[in-house]
Amino acid sequence: MASPTVSVSPTVQATPPPILQLLPLLSRTFSASVSASSYIARNVSSVLSLFLTPLTLVLPAVLYVLAPFIVTSQILLDAFVIIPYRATIYILQAIYPLYVFVGVACICGALLGFGARQTVKGIVWVILGDRSAQTLEAKVPQQQHTPSRVGTQRRSSMKGKRRSVKIEG
Repeated sequence: MASPTVSVSPTVQATPPPILQLLPLLSRTFSASVSASSYIARNVSSVLSLFLTPLTLVLPAVLYVLAPFIVTSQILLDAFVIIPYRATIYILQAIYPLYVFVGVACICGALLGFGARQTVKGIVWVILGDRSAQTLEAKVPQQQHTPSRVGTQRRSSMKGKRRSVKIEG
């Protein structure tokens, strides 16, 4: 038997990916934008320096005149804003561990109390049943308010009345 020969003919040519066509365009766009931004920045800088040069001549004199107001405002700002702020931050940082400890203790206590209450309700329900648990809650007497005897008794007959004193002679 003769071996068959297979010949492959290239019918489809490989095309380069589209990114290769975009790379030169992106490179040119980026370089043009960089050169344009540097040109704009250079021109804006020269225009600003042209307008601000007279201000640099007058500015030291203005600052010399305004120096007492500037120093006074800095002192007042330090006294009424910065120092109280720093003191508050220092105190809050010092008591932060205590704050966290008390907060965690309260949360744990609430969760433990809630869990214990639910456990007791569950045990009562298992032992006494649903109906007995409701009657048990209904039988718990409400606390009655009893006034204390110290200082609660008043003489209503003397309240708001004047005593008349008769002098016989």
